[in-house]
Parts: sequence; structure tokens; C-alpha cells
Amino acid sequence: TIDSNRESGDGRPDLVLIPKTPGKQGIILEFKVSKKKSELETVSEIALLQIGERDYIHKFEPGTPILCIGMAFYKKHMRAKSIVLENA
Repeated sequence: TIDSNRESGDGRPDLVLIPKTPGKQGIILEFKVSKKKSELETVSEIALLQIGERDYIHKFEPGTPILCIGMAFYKKHMRAKSIVLENA
């Protein structure tokens, strides 16, 4: 199931892919726009931190592994940071 900008935790994640089969991995993507190419790393980290700070993983069933990806864009350039979390 794909959700975009739906309530989850304390905010609205940009894109969430919820597995139909229990135990399969879910995915959360948070997108940010950087004002400078040199800030792409930092902005992608901020996007990834936002996923945890706003409890976006709350939407998933307990025990679901979740690939969290923070992405930053500047014109045609992009950086991404990721981590796998589990909803307890």
C-alpha cells in the first residue's frame, strides 16, 4: 500500500510503502530541497532524522522492519541517507 502525505505519528511523511504481507519490509521516504549543493549531505541527514523525531514508523505493525530514507535534492543533484528501523 502506498501513502503520500498522510498523518503518521507527529507529522506527514512524504511517501510510505506499507507491506501487504506481515513481516515484510516497509519503506519511508522523506524529501528535502537544499539551497546549496554543498549542503546536500546535511539536508539528507535532517530528512532522515525527521522520520525518527516525528515517529513516522508508528504507522507500521509491530515487528515490521522499515527502511527509512532521507533524500535531499539540489537542481539535478541528490544525496540520500538510510537506516533500517523496527517498529516495537
